[in-house]
Amino acid sequence: MDLETMNYEKANGIGVITFNRPDRMNAVTPQFCADLMAALDLVAREDDVGCLILTGAGRAFSAGGDMDTIAELQDMAPPASRKRLMRSTAVMAKLYTLEKITIAKVNGAAVGGGAALTLACDFIVASESARFGFVFSNLGIVPDMGSMYFLPRIVGLPLAKRLFYEGNIFSAREALEMGLVSDVVAPEKLDAAADDLAGRMAAKPRASLGMMKSILQRGMEMDLESLLLREAEAQSLLWKTPDHKEAIQAFVEKRTPKFGGNKGGKDET
Repeated sequence: MDLETMNYEKANGIGVITFNRPDRMNAVTPQFCADLMAALDLVAREDDVGCLILTGAGRAFSAGGDMDTIAELQDMAPPASRKRLMRSTAVMAKLYTLEKITIAKVNGAAVGGGAALTLACDFIVASESARFGFVFSNLGIVPDMGSMYFLPRIVGLPLAKRLFYEGNIFSAREALEMGLVSDVVAPEKLDAAADDLAGRMAAKPRASLGMMKSILQRGMEMDLESLLLREAEAQSLLWKTPDHKEAIQAFVEKRTPKFGGNKGGKDET
């Protein structure tokens, strides 16, 4: 796949998207968003990928909005800039609803839109040298890239307000204390920590994790009856998959299950 601003590779059930504009600290541009959308579309179709890692080349995960892009938007009439932003930020919904487990491997700065990208992932594994920040208030604008949707759901509304209003940069350790990140490790252990988590997720039954994620991501907006219906629908499908049958057989035989039927099973009734 030809991507201008990032690279994609996969191995052993794990896909890796590496943002690759280190000279611009992997800043977000319309091309960046288009490339990420194309990569996510590919990952969504790949049955052999169970987990996706997002990371950045160089010293940043992503420093947020590209200054050249911001200047272009400032020169556009509001209807035109709104249309362009909506087209670019549609990738956030794609990332959030992707039915694969996603891990943000944060090696450095994750600021503004870059921080939003981490929030849309299932897990954030951060280096001790990583820094986060929602600096929009310092620029006289509102948080974007879905930040105001994701952050209150993760840390709660009062803390989200403080982070947005103050616009401060904070450390990976502080992010861990807030419940924002999953794990913080020494820089030299970041790759191993992310790979270990990704390997464990990729080894799980992919159909069940995909459906589980889909229900969880939408559950905050559902009433109980709607969620119970989604659970029942998913369960009735998953009971027929090879992975579920293998799990039951392994339980009976007192052994570790060997999952592999990730394309789903046929109804054998």
